[in-house]
Order: sequence, then structure tokens, then C-alpha cells
Amino acid sequence: MPVFSFVAPFFRQWDSARTLKRLPHSVSLLMLSGRKDEIIPPEHMRQLWEVATTLPAFPTPRLSSVLRWKRRKGLSKADKGARSTRLGQFVEIPQGSHNDTWDDPAYWDAIEAFLESLTIETCAK
Repeated sequence: MPVFSFVAPFFRQWDSARTLKRLPHSVSLLMLSGRKDEIIPPEHMRQLWEVATTLPAFPTPRLSSVLRWKRRKGLSKADKGARSTRLGQFVEIPQGSHNDTWDDPAYWDAIEAFLESLTIETCAK
């Protein structure tokens, strides 16, 4: 049996950006980041937040054939570069590290505020 099959699981990487792009626009997100996180750098979390909140308004693979035809002919009123913004919150916990961010009261305050901000209309989408 190749050695690689034993080692491969330790080099697994998650394509979080791709996963975030697949979420429907109607999904609100709460992202919590510890500023002192030694495993997932805060800059990486900020980049993921940027990916999550700035989405193409018209995901090309799901366009109808009529809309694609209109775009090619210049008949579509929609701007090809139009952007849509997802609702949600990004919260950095100043003293949070990878294993203790949850222990900061600000973490739980952020969760409570986020849940309270959701409306019935938001949840029904």
C-alpha cells in the first residue's frame, strides 16, 4: 500500500471560498474570527468574508438560455458586472485564539445579536 494513502489525510485542504460562493444569496452569515488565531489567520477570515459578501448577481452557470442570448445581443438591461451583497456580520474577537475565542463574552454577544437580527422574512427565504 502506498505511503501517500496514509499521509494524504494530513494535507487535506478545504476550499472554503468555493463553498461560500455556492450558498444561496438569501443565506445570512455570521463569521466569528479570533484576532490571535494561530491556526486560521485573521486575514484569511477577512478574505473569506469578502468572498461571502460580494457575490455575482447573476451566476453564469444558472442563467437561462434566453438571458444568455439577450446578453450576447446586448439586449439585457442587467449589468454583467452587477454585484449582490449577502446579509450578515463579521466579528473579530480581539483576544481570541483558535481554541478560546468561544470563551470571550463578545463571542456570545455577537451570536445573540445576529440571531436577534434575523427576521421571519429572512428565515423564510
